[in-house]
Amino acid sequence: MNNKLKWGLVVFFIAILGFFIARTQNETFQTIYSLLGILLIVLIALFIFVDKER
Repeated sequence: MNNKLKWGLVVFFIAILGFFIARTQNETFQTIYSLLGILLIVLIALFIFVDKER
């Protein structure tokens, strides 16, 4: 449980960092980062859902 919490904080930190980076970059970078962010959120949601099923 502690390891998963640590991973969650790392992902959260990267997401915030990426958000601020995307604010300062051009439009193409924002679009790419948005798509990657959506994929990451979907993967995390699936991981949590599958873990709760067990």
